[in-house]
Amino acid sequence: MLQDLCQDLCGMLMRFRTQPIAIVADIEKAFLQIRLQVDQRDATLFVWLKDCDHPTLNEQNIQEYRFCRVPFGVVSSPFLLGATVDFHLKIYIDEVAEKLRNNTYVVNVVAGAENASQAMHICTKAKSMFTEASVKVPGHSWDVKKDTMSLKTPKFVVVSRDVT
Repeated sequence: MLQDLCQDLCGMLMRFRTQPIAIVADIEKAFLQIRLQVDQRDATLFVWLKDCDHPTLNEQNIQEYRFCRVPFGVVSSPFLLGATVDFHLKIYIDEVAEKLRNNTYVVNVVAGAENASQAMHICTKAKSMFTEASVKVPGHSWDVKKDTMSLKTPKFVVVSRDVT
């Protein structure tokens, strides 16, 4: 399973140069997009000095913190990111999603396309797929750029029946 999540970098580099158009992208703030479950946050506990001018290592000068998001630099972070991206892309039964799954290495997408039109299609679809993986609030839409929320209203279909 780990091999499926961490693509062969050499193979990716060879595949992307076999096509006339190269596509290279970085998943922005990828690690910070993944929230840690509350009961798992103790695994990321770290201590900090409250007053750096008095580096006395006593209880009054030490503060405990826990990460709420997957921290960059922890040994397991690339695996957690890869598993999350893979899980999200498996939702789509689509050749673009499959291309992304096979050509993503940690936070980097390295792929290719046959022509400019296909490259634009891949880029547009990839951006849409990764945007849908952003923060979701059940039953609501959250525009993270504007920091506004709106209620998703269900679509109703009115069917009239002739009861005679």
